[in-house]
Amino acid sequence: PPSLPPESSIPTITGHYMELKELLLGLHEKIDAVQPCECSSLKLELAQIKSIVSSLSSTPPPTAPSTYTAVKKGMEDAVLYADKQKRAVWIGKPEGSSPEETLESDQLELEKLVIELKNDEISSALEKGEITHHRHPKEKPGKRRILKFGFTSQKIRDMFLFEIRKIHPTTITDLKGSFMRRDLCPMELELERQARYEAFKLNLKMNCLAYGVCDERLIQFRQPYRALPLNYADRDPSRKKWKKQSSPSHNSSRISQSSRNNDLISVFLANVRSIRKKSHILSFIKSLDYSMILLNETWLSEDDSDAFLLGSNANYVSFRKDRPTNAAKSRGGGVAILCSPLLNPILISSFSTDDIEAITIDIHTSSYCKSIPFSSVRVCLIYRAPSCTNASLESLLTYLESIVGNSPLLISGDLNFPDIDWYTLTSPSQNDFLSFVADYRFSQYVNFKTRAQNILDLVLCNSNIIRNIRPSIPISDHTSISFSLAVASPRPRPFVPSRVYHLADWVMINSLISDHNWTMSLAHLDMNSSYEYFCNFMNSVLDTYVPKTTRSSSSPYPRHLRILYNKSNRIAMIAPNSTLAHKLSHRFERALREHNVRVENKIVNSNNAKAFFALCKTRLKSTSNASPGIIDLTGKSIVTDRDKAHAFSLYFASYTINGNDLIPSPSMKDLGVIMQPSLKFSDHVSKLTSKARSKVNIMFKCFYSNDPLLYLQAFNAFIRPLLEYCTVVWSPRTVKLANFVENVQRNFTRRVFFRCAIPYSPYPDRLNFLSMSTLEQRRLIFDLLFLHKTIHNFYSLNSNLLFKISPLTRNLRNTHKLRIALPFAVPKSHSTFATRTVQRWNALPGEIVNSSPNVFRSHILNLPSISFTSESLLRL
Repeated sequence: PPSLPPESSIPTITGHYMELKELLLGLHEKIDAVQPCECSSLKLELAQIKSIVSSLSSTPPPTAPSTYTAVKKGMEDAVLYADKQKRAVWIGKPEGSSPEETLESDQLELEKLVIELKNDEISSALEKGEITHHRHPKEKPGKRRILKFGFTSQKIRDMFLFEIRKIHPTTITDLKGSFMRRDLCPMELELERQARYEAFKLNLKMNCLAYGVCDERLIQFRQPYRALPLNYADRDPSRKKWKKQSSPSHNSSRISQSSRNNDLISVFLANVRSIRKKSHILSFIKSLDYSMILLNETWLSEDDSDAFLLGSNANYVSFRKDRPTNAAKSRGGGVAILCSPLLNPILISSFSTDDIEAITIDIHTSSYCKSIPFSSVRVCLIYRAPSCTNASLESLLTYLESIVGNSPLLISGDLNFPDIDWYTLTSPSQNDFLSFVADYRFSQYVNFKTRAQNILDLVLCNSNIIRNIRPSIPISDHTSISFSLAVASPRPRPFVPSRVYHLADWVMINSLISDHNWTMSLAHLDMNSSYEYFCNFMNSVLDTYVPKTTRSSSSPYPRHLRILYNKSNRIAMIAPNSTLAHKLSHRFERALREHNVRVENKIVNSNNAKAFFALCKTRLKSTSNASPGIIDLTGKSIVTDRDKAHAFSLYFASYTINGNDLIPSPSMKDLGVIMQPSLKFSDHVSKLTSKARSKVNIMFKCFYSNDPLLYLQAFNAFIRPLLEYCTVVWSPRTVKLANFVENVQRNFTRRVFFRCAIPYSPYPDRLNFLSMSTLEQRRLIFDLLFLHKTIHNFYSLNSNLLFKISPLTRNLRNTHKLRIALPFAVPKSHSTFATRTVQRWNALPGEIVNSSPNVFRSHILNLPSISFTSESLLRL
């Protein structure tokens, strides 16, 4: 470290202190003598200064030498801590009967251990004398001393510990109570003692050895857990002071465990680099029940549905800030927060430039947690591109300054500051973000590399609430991060069971209902009492003979996937951002994808329409959760259901239109169809095709099978109904709109062929291969079906305004008595279904038009298609 000047060269501030006090008092006396003027506010401020200065003791503040001593000691300690970064400690290694015997035994054990590790670099370091050892402390009568190993670099030390934890050498494991760890500084030792006490309490609570300590971190062992040793409860570490002491603001985050602490709000932070390709991994992460999931580089656009993030999972609500895409901006970027609605999240604001996207929410804990000094925590998620300009960074800092408030602020995300040394808070060049962190007293908690040799993903907070921070399984080329907030997590919603009617004993239920003497039971009861008696009787029968659903405690994923995930996660914790961690992550991702393909193929091959519909619903339909938190007209946050209902009641009760001129709308929505005065339905067609295209995109991102039947069934069940709803009203009659609608199915068939590795062919050939009809042909069939049912009075419709029955005056061979004619000129009725079907209807045989709806339907389904003929509006 740099040398400090001697103490004598540092001037004392005692004289300056007294001079400043006399100067302020003299200035106040001079202003008091001035005539009253516009500087009354200044005089008021000076009066406050005078009262403060008068209350000050004449004793000057502490002089600089005390600060000098503290700084000098800190610089000396920095040298010691740097040496500890290159040392490992063997605890539990027995000593010999003499110092010479101990030294010789330690050397032999070290050589034996290095041989077991089978690592060339470590063996080479031992041969060169780059690994030393000594007992610490030098004298400790009657007690076993620890054995310390010194290395020339931290890299060799970390490699040494990694290999030991990887292969568990018998040199260490054969000694009962023996283990190896890195050399800890005093603060880390205190954290280790605290972690041991927490492990002791948890093991007693679970009555098994489920928790332990590794490098001052609380970890959870793999199942099955071992039983507690005899007299384990008597081994209380007696660390009652740990309960009362608050852990240091920065290093408290180093206490972590292999599984999340369910008593605290758990958070998962990851850089995903296109969530479209990794929705299956996100589904697995959501099954782990994190309270919040923070995603960087989502690569979503405004055309993408929330189904990419939520699916049908009602346990989260999403907040997104996507990167606007245009010719000047490349794809990428974007941030998203998935938050449990139990945390009552409310969107505060969002921010974006060409290089940065950020979103800020507040989570409110006051409704369920009263033991903390704040009612909410503000969470800001940021993605900053590596090529970010200084102007964008300045705008970001201005935005961050605006959201700093009285509540704790958590700032996290991929900020791409590789040059900042977060241990020393220094940077090779001027960094305004580092200045912002220092000015607002933020602490940075990530102490491991997240990409290559850099810490790019950050977790910063201006309050000591970060706990259990650790690396997690990488989803992209960045290591993911999991941590907790020192705030109790909300209780889960109570489980409401439902009746499983397909497993009911219907024979017994029918017998009880039929054998019951209803006449005697209801003879002396009035109407309300009879209804109440009937309901009680039926509920009693159903409760007895209809089973109810139970809450499933098992994971929806098979055991081999959970084991592979846990293995990948442990490697990521031991060696974050290593080649092995990324290799196991890819292996897990591949196994998860193969599992999804097996599930899809199994359901498709089962021919179970209900199961297939349920699968598609979970993949394609996003949940329709209402916003869990709202802000009223005064800006107050409302989080409880009672307050929400009251706020909505007041708002809608006060809404009136009397005396206000409403702007006329050029269109209106009636029963799901957007109506326009011109009856061209261009707005409706544009909206429904956009929604259908979005569904197609989601389908090809959420399914992984190569079976075209799966995609065909999903399209017919979830996408084609969007394009065929109420087509009798809005069926397009222009070439542009007809092809605009048809392009959705045209694009779908092309992508199916590409996904399933089928050679390309023109659109009509693709339809024949998939046994599909054009949307145009299906609209014509719907028109004919509707016309048939209208003529035969299946619908209560006054058809005189649309068409009239007009049989020919003479009988012809190919005619029938239900011929129709238009009551108006064609231009006025150009958009009606009667106009589109009059020629086809009149050309049908008489026995067909007079048949039942089922016979009529089967006949017209076999009619030749009009698509791509002279009558068609479609173009190849």
